[in-house]
Amino acid sequence: MPLPAKDSEGSPEILFFSSIYCEPCKDAEKLIDKINISMFGNRLAVQKIMIDAKNPLIQQYNITSVPALVIAGKKIPPNFDQYEIIDAILQGYIASVKI
Repeated sequence: MPLPAKDSEGSPEILFFSSIYCEPCKDAEKLIDKINISMFGNRLAVQKIMIDAKNPLIQQYNITSVPALVIAGKKIPPNFDQYEIIDAILQGYIASVKI
């Protein structure tokens, strides 16, 4: 099992795959930002990746449709909702904390 991806401060990294032409992506992005601000004070590292540009992470995580999320190295199933995002973020955060 791969280690969770983390930013420089040890927070789990969120990879958000999107496209300029994707309307559901805009809603998902607002949701992710809202969760990050309200639950974590905007401390989580969110990397927004446009699939319109070539990026090796698209192949690495086998991104075939958008919106797509990878949280702490774990790809979230398509058609995610806010509770799945919160759950994945919390699991990634717990995995990143050294006890």
